[in-house]
Amino acid sequence: MALSRKSGPKRPFMGKANPPRPVDEAKAKPRSRARRNPNAAGWTQRVFHLYGRHCLACPKGRLTRAVQAHHLVPRQRIANDARKPQAEREALEYDARNGFPICQRCHELHEFPGPDAKRIPFSRIPAAAVEWAIEHGYSYVLKPPVYP
Repeated sequence: MALSRKSGPKRPFMGKANPPRPVDEAKAKPRSRARRNPNAAGWTQRVFHLYGRHCLACPKGRLTRAVQAHHLVPRQRIANDARKPQAEREALEYDARNGFPICQRCHELHEFPGPDAKRIPFSRIPAAAVEWAIEHGYSYVLKPPVYP
């Protein structure tokens, strides 16, 4: 038995790309972090410039090339810190001293710990990043279990 196509009025966009919707500029959300926070643009590159392109957390030492930058103090902790004004929080979120270069494997093992958790040891965190955290009142982040 052959299937027949239903007849009826043609729909102009049937089988084609969806038509563009009108955009209400007042309700439009920014598309990237750089648009929400101008300090976000180039943060990873600033971290690489400060510390180099080698993974500081990797047990292989300076042999692994870093492709990502890790926030020592998570951006969410800074963004939710009610002790600081909004402008200061936005500047601190993407301060290059709050990051260090890391390879993708070490970053995933630290951020998504499972049964074989491999958190970044405190001894591998750059001294400048530790000083930054203490200077801005985030020394509590440096304690285990986050950085053993």
